[in-house]
Amino acid sequence: MNLTFGPVAITLLGAGVATVGIYAGRRRGDLQSRGNKAQGVVVGVHEIRDSDNYKFYKPIIQFNTVEQGSITQVLNGAATNPCAYTIDQKVSVIYDPEYPQDFIIDDGLQNQLPFWLTFGGITVFIVGLIVMLISR
Repeated sequence: MNLTFGPVAITLLGAGVATVGIYAGRRRGDLQSRGNKAQGVVVGVHEIRDSDNYKFYKPIIQFNTVEQGSITQVLNGAATNPCAYTIDQKVSVIYDPEYPQDFIIDDGLQNQLPFWLTFGGITVFIVGLIVMLISR
């Protein structure tokens, strides 16, 4: 059996990406089904640097809840470069009524991302398996 690291790495990468997509989709679906909706505004941008000193950004969102009043919180999720949102941009949020700091932005791209992560991860996983079978 002459199996190189490449196909195994591709298969594992696909499985990991699919797992992230499934988790994100379940979390998003859970909040959409039981969460409360609110209008928010981007009030700032949180900068993150990786180990190579490359900058990524997350929006800081302010919104009002019935349970706890005003919440100002960095969006929990993927950071982007450039920032996907601009200061003073209005956004719709769905938050956990028991823990309002746990919220998502309710928009088309954010709602589709878990599906595409899962689909892409499964595709890469299958390609990795095929390459492993061909390499045998």
